[in-house]
Amino acid sequence: MENTTKGVFTVDSKGFSQWTLGSAPQSTAGSSPVSNIQPYTGELNRDDHVPQKPLAAMSYGQRIRIARLWQSHEEIIGKVIRVGGWSKSVRKQANLLFIAINDGSCFDNLQVVIDKSAPGFADAEKSIVGASYMITGTLIESPAKGQPFELAVNAVDHNVTVCGHNDGTYPIQGRPSAEVSIISHGLKSNFIFDRH
Repeated sequence: MENTTKGVFTVDSKGFSQWTLGSAPQSTAGSSPVSNIQPYTGELNRDDHVPQKPLAAMSYGQRIRIARLWQSHEEIIGKVIRVGGWSKSVRKQANLLFIAINDGSCFDNLQVVIDKSAPGFADAEKSIVGASYMITGTLIESPAKGQPFELAVNAVDHNVTVCGHNDGTYPIQGRPSAEVSIISHGLKSNFIFDRH
């Protein structure tokens, strides 16, 4: 019986890994040479190349991932797109509703600006932090500082659907304060650090 525990784990110059039984892989007729494959030593170095996985542009239901927008949004500016995710903040102002939405594909949020004339505005206006949405709108360059783009929902063919409301019993916002006791020379002091 062949011993399957003995082999070589190698990583090529593009970051793809492969496991080969026995010694390092050899090039075969018709294949590219494996001279750029280096054996994995088990040690990481700060200067090692870390390959970046390709990011899927679309997700279930023809949604565009927010990470894809942050990666390169230039070719999507001015186009009608569909996004989905959960609200991180909801702010109402006159005839507009501002929602910071995140789908979990990256840490950055997408600001959605919903006009009162958009279908679904009344339901979205009742939502709070933690609600889930499916939103169709036009990606535009943001007039506000600090963000390169935002999703404008202001036309008849745009839509806001609240897929699930948060009833407010599970608090997502805010962080608890930490109380620290310090005992020094027999005296006890309590300090409260507010981490907001």
